[in-house]
Amino acid sequence: MVRTLPVYQQKGITGTTLNYPVSAEKLIDGRTYAWQVVGEAATANGINYMPSDVFRFTYTEPGSNQSIVSTIQITPPEISLYTGQQYQFSALCYDQNGALVSNANPIWQVTPAQGTITQAGLFTAGNQVATMAVVVTAGTASQYATININAADTTTNTQDWLIDGLVRQLFGLPQ
Repeated sequence: MVRTLPVYQQKGITGTTLNYPVSAEKLIDGRTYAWQVVGEAATANGINYMPSDVFRFTYTEPGSNQSIVSTIQITPPEISLYTGQQYQFSALCYDQNGALVSNANPIWQVTPAQGTITQAGLFTAGNQVATMAVVVTAGTASQYATININAADTTTNTQDWLIDGLVRQLFGLPQ
């Protein structure tokens, strides 16, 4: 969650640094905040306000062991499935130093919603042919995998295919 309302505002800053004052709202460990600098310039037409880009940071309590997820690796990055088929996705989260963040709690979602995914990463394809993305988010980092859903192949009997493969393997016949 990113806080959208200012927790602290100060006008008339003339220096290049600002220490967050003790009297301002307490920042919460692990929460992501946004900040922006708005410059003021006096012109013949009055004061012009010049906002900077909006930047984000995740606050970490001094002495906290909490690692901040900066990148996510989702496996596999692309897959094709049949309608109704399930697949277990996995995600590894890394901090800014490339170290594995083992206590990250990624959030999974499907877009567009042509299937479902559990918070453990188990995807179940819907009943329509579609291309979609599974998105995993942890902190401010996110990554996605592409899923191509194909119509189920009803022309081949799976049991016949397994028996045929077993017979070919037993007798050394080409596949």
